[in-house]
Amino acid sequence: MPDIVVTTPGRIIDHLCNSQSVGLEDLAVLILDEAGLFLELGFSAEIRELIRLCPERLQTMLFSATMTEEVKELVKLSLTKPLRLSADPSTKRPATLMEDELMIVEEKKTKP
Repeated sequence: MPDIVVTTPGRIIDHLCNSQSVGLEDLAVLILDEAGLFLELGFSAEIRELIRLCPERLQTMLFSATMTEEVKELVKLSLTKPLRLSADPSTKRPATLMEDELMIVEEKKTKP
C-alpha cells in the first residue's frame, strides 16, 4: 500500500470499483485540491462517491479558488468543524517569505 496517491476522483473510483488494486480502509488524509474546478467539470457524483467510500474517521482538506454553492455543499458533506482560510490578493507578500523551486527531471539512460 502506498503512503501517497495522487489521482483524480474518477480514476480512483475506477480502481476501487473495477480493479480493486487500491483500498481506502487505512486512508488517514483525503486532500481534495481544485475542488471547485472538478465540480465545474462535472465530477460532482465522483467526488461524492469518493467521500462515501472513505473511512468515517478521516482528516479531509478541501482546496478551491472559488466558493460556489456547490463547493459549500461539498464542505458540508465532507468536512467536520471546517476551518476556512482565504488569501487577500491585495496583501503584500511578507519580506521574510522565502520561495524556492525544485525541478526534478528524470534522465533517460541509453545503453552503451
